[in-house]
Amino acid sequence: MSKTIMVIGAGPGIGLHVANRFGKEGFSAALISRTKTNLDACVSKLKDNGVEAEGFAADAGDLKGLASAIEKAQKRFGSIDVLEYSPSTDPQLLATPLNITVENVRPHMEVALGAITAVRAVLPGMLEKGNGGLLFTSAASAIEPVPFSSNFAMAQSGIRSYAHSLHNALKKDGIYAGMVLIAAIVDKGDGSLQPPKSPPPPSPQSPMPIISAYSIAESFWDMYTKRDRIDQIVGDFGIIERMLAAGAGK
Repeated sequence: MSKTIMVIGAGPGIGLHVANRFGKEGFSAALISRTKTNLDACVSKLKDNGVEAEGFAADAGDLKGLASAIEKAQKRFGSIDVLEYSPSTDPQLLATPLNITVENVRPHMEVALGAITAVRAVLPGMLEKGNGGLLFTSAASAIEPVPFSSNFAMAQSGIRSYAHSLHNALKKDGIYAGMVLIAAIVDKGDGSLQPPKSPPPPSPQSPMPIISAYSIAESFWDMYTKRDRIDQIVGDFGIIERMLAAGAGK
């Protein structure tokens, strides 16, 4: 029987590559993203690569809309075997600690609540099967917040705590929960969904390393199959620690 991965926050980078990586193992892909044009492009690339896929438009911060999109995907594909949750918020909403307000925290918190909405929708089917995966993507600031994105980190650290709680509560039921935390700039690749021929070049504008979305998808597949860790940091966490020591972003 075919399995299905649901990618919430699907885009041309990580979400597309995760769907394709699992698709290579026989999974169908249900994609959820804000815009239909974005979804159509992702679905087309996956189908060209031999992966059955369909898109369902919804904003992860709109909990009713998200629940409706998940319901439509479940009617199309049946129960979901793996959830990958990686929606992004507007970078213009990022704030330093002393500039945090209720208004600029709320959109990030709504995305965090979307993670709960998604898990609650797909978990019954996983429990019935006695197997499944709940995968989350975040920046490494979910562990060590950097000043320029302190409001984002508040929400993401909550999702990380949720992932750890889910892992501990569900491992006895055959369900894995884990999180990839990115300490790097993500390169989307050339759109071919193939492995990069060489590592992405460093950016002169940033000290952060550049890693491929392809390699992040590989990390997710490795975590899902081995189930031997909850967190996986990709990139260079040491750079974040050095930025904090230098007082960057104050």
